[in-house]
Amino acid sequence: MNEEQKNRLKALKERFCTRALITELYGIDFPDENLIGHLKVWGHQFYKKDDLVKPDGAINRHALELFFQACRLLPMKLAAARLGMGKDSFMAVLTTMKREGMDYGLYDIEEQTIQESYIRKIHKNFSELSRTIFGNHSDYCERLHQAIKNYLDIEVEPLHCITSEALKQDPLLYAYEFDVITLEPVGLEYSILLDFKKPIRLRPDSCSMKLYARESDILREFVLAGAEPELPDGL
Repeated sequence: MNEEQKNRLKALKERFCTRALITELYGIDFPDENLIGHLKVWGHQFYKKDDLVKPDGAINRHALELFFQACRLLPMKLAAARLGMGKDSFMAVLTTMKREGMDYGLYDIEEQTIQESYIRKIHKNFSELSRTIFGNHSDYCERLHQAIKNYLDIEVEPLHCITSEALKQDPLLYAYEFDVITLEPVGLEYSILLDFKKPIRLRPDSCSMKLYARESDILREFVLAGAEPELPDGL
């Protein structure tokens, strides 16, 4: 684990983190006073109002995630990962869908976030997928990307799981989220949940099996519920 990753691991243990780390984890660019304003309004009603943003700009990331959850929002970076694609591809797809009038049910609170419900149902905008039952996340992403190419003429940049790449799988599995320590894309099949004492209402942070195989001596104490993960052959 390099120094940057060690520093990130140390920072993840704390509730407050720098805006630079917020950008790394969620893709939120600063300054964004509109987002901070909404966070504070929400916090004054549902959280401890003095425990959101520090004078030096540090943000309570637990509160930020609770705010996203309560408002059913996803940062664009994480929304793109849910669809197995890079953020730039996702923004191009979203812009084209809006232009084509395929944004029914979509409304933005912030320019850097999107409604989770829209992401969950985005495939229903394509007639060939509207009644499809998908076998798994990778099957969903593969079919969605093909529909986007067929209908919108956009070649999506796929976001593949770093562990699947390390295992040289064919086909590669698609990512769903990001390793909070390395920031690399992680698929659901190869995600290890970590306990950094976040509120129980929030999804735990995760790292890739690729990283855990290399750094198990450091990461073992953080594995959720303390169970030793079963790693696939080849790592």
